[in-house]
Amino acid sequence: MAKLGIQDDLRIENSRGTVVALSCKMVGGGIDGSLDLCARVCLIDEHERIIFHSYVAPNLPVTNYRYETTGIRPEHLRDAVPLKEVSRKIQDYLCNGEPIWQIRSRSGSARILVGHGLDHDLKCLDLEYPAIMIRDTSIYPPLLKTSKLSNSLKYLTKAYLGYDIQTGVQDPYDECVATMKLYMRMKSQAHKREDYPLANDPQNRNNFASWRQTIEPQEAQLERLEKPSYTKWLDGMLEQGKSVLYIAFGTQAEISPEQLKEIKIGLEKSEVNFLWVVRKRERSRFSKPLWVELVIESICAKVLILAWPMMAEQHLNARMVVEEIKIWLRVETCDGSVRGFVKCEGLEEPIRKLMEGEHGKEARKKVKQLVIQSKVDHRGKR
Repeated sequence: MAKLGIQDDLRIENSRGTVVALSCKMVGGGIDGSLDLCARVCLIDEHERIIFHSYVAPNLPVTNYRYETTGIRPEHLRDAVPLKEVSRKIQDYLCNGEPIWQIRSRSGSARILVGHGLDHDLKCLDLEYPAIMIRDTSIYPPLLKTSKLSNSLKYLTKAYLGYDIQTGVQDPYDECVATMKLYMRMKSQAHKREDYPLANDPQNRNNFASWRQTIEPQEAQLERLEKPSYTKWLDGMLEQGKSVLYIAFGTQAEISPEQLKEIKIGLEKSEVNFLWVVRKRERSRFSKPLWVELVIESICAKVLILAWPMMAEQHLNARMVVEEIKIWLRVETCDGSVRGFVKCEGLEEPIRKLMEGEHGKEARKKVKQLVIQSKVDHRGKR
């Protein structure tokens, strides 16, 4: 890592700092590359000295490195520090020897964490930290100059600090410096107590912490109000412990009107709960469907899949997962060809097997076993 200018160990000489700023750079995961995966993280102290700066090896495969903004290439992550190890190092440093459940804002040795959009960063790092110790510049009232719940760090830095950031390749160190400067500047100013409601807990008199505690219930209410009907329906299925079949064919598959009709009839006959995503034909950014990543994600999430191979090497991948690993089921066409027609009966039967039959139960057991086996690393240690 030294060749890349990255420091992947916490420095002892910085251990006396009481305030630290954190920023992450995300690469893309998932089939379409839209899933945020932390691939680089930076931590600095109040004097803008680097405490920790490292590339991070995500838990899931990277399908979009977003090089134009992250500057991250595959070779940067080849020997990167695993996400779990990075999270442990950062949390240990933040807590500073104090148990996380005993952390208080006015006493103890735990450090104040500064950042922008920290909820998202901490979620991607799989890291928890008490809200009373977090100072998030994206939701601090004096910095909110629009009707939105947050302002971009790029705008705040230009408006309050007078310089530009996030132009071209974005460096998490620059973002840490900007958030730390914003925090130190706003901290030194007096703010009217009546303008910004404080938390009832007397220990939380700092405006940053108390606004965070005040606004979270409002955000939760907005989230509930803005949920679309299908999301509410899915939440209801989850509460009832019922499974839902999700149907999507991606952006490259060409489905005829006759085939769509048969799919509809097959789904209705199967009598299972399902959510079917249908959209207009559009071009995909990928030259071919990323079935290898789909296999890995389905295993990690313990989700069964009903495979319908239609092009390229999909039929070979389907055969491997259905016949050899035996964790998926497959839709068979009338003539056995990859591009063949599927009747409603040919869809109804495998759906029932997957959702309700013994075959589906055995596949679920197999997936759980694979997840347990995957926890053993290449050195044979858990």
